[in-house]
Amino acid sequence: MVSASEIAALLGAASTIAVILGVPFIYLQMRQNARMVEAANRQSELVARQNRSQVMLSIAEHMTDREFVLQRKAVRDIIAKRQADGWDGFADAVDGFEVRAFAIQYESAALMAKLGLIEEQTLLETLGYLVYVDWLQLAPAMDEFEKLWGRATFPNFRAIALRAAAYWKERAGSAVPGPRPADARLGS
Repeated sequence: MVSASEIAALLGAASTIAVILGVPFIYLQMRQNARMVEAANRQSELVARQNRSQVMLSIAEHMTDREFVLQRKAVRDIIAKRQADGWDGFADAVDGFEVRAFAIQYESAALMAKLGLIEEQTLLETLGYLVYVDWLQLAPAMDEFEKLWGRATFPNFRAIALRAAAYWKERAGSAVPGPRPADARLGS
């Protein structure tokens, strides 16, 4: 007959052998799980890149759309007309709403970059120098809005315009035209 101590010793040895034999299987399972996590991370990154690409393509498509080009021209004409008229009632007139509707397009794109929804460098590459040029053109109207509403008028548009100027100056390795004397407030 087998004693209880022999059975306990036999079970202890069997469990030790089972643990030793199970370690490679646990190791292999952990490696497999790590590979699955890596694959999931790569897939997530690909989806994020695809989403960013679609957003940037949408922005680029919008900025080159004929309607946007005509809106840019109309806003420039409005600003020239209102400057000549002394800006009387501009902010609450249809002209003011038209300029704000145009500026909010840049404000929204810049806010997406600020929130990390799109990469700022990609946005700057997509918009090119256009954002800074448009900011300079809209600066007189922005001054009028800021007189009424304060410094916070289109802050993201302003910020992305200034970063675009610095970005393209650095990329070009040469001087980028700075603000005109009337636009000196841009650097503040």
